[in-house]
Amino acid sequence: MANLIFLRSYFSEVAVERIKATNHGKSYLPEVAVEQIEVTNLISLKLQWSKLNIDLISLKLQWSRLKIDIISLKLQWSRLKPQVLYPKDVVEWNEAN
Repeated sequence: MANLIFLRSYFSEVAVERIKATNHGKSYLPEVAVEQIEVTNLISLKLQWSKLNIDLISLKLQWSRLKIDIISLKLQWSRLKPQVLYPKDVVEWNEAN
């Protein structure tokens, strides 16, 4: 979506520049139309910036959740405390089974 807004903005700017360059420097568009296109481009850029800020907030929230998940996993791992079997214990276990 952001790329579409960017492309639309970019192509509008290119179109305005080409129209301004035609007819020996005189624009086919009235100055008001050119200003409206420029304002539309500015609004588009502001919307794109807002979307990027929202995406950044979302990424920060996801990162926080991942850190909480890591803490939880570390806690679970510490509770498991795998038993260390010494050679003597292994022999006794094998004899019992």
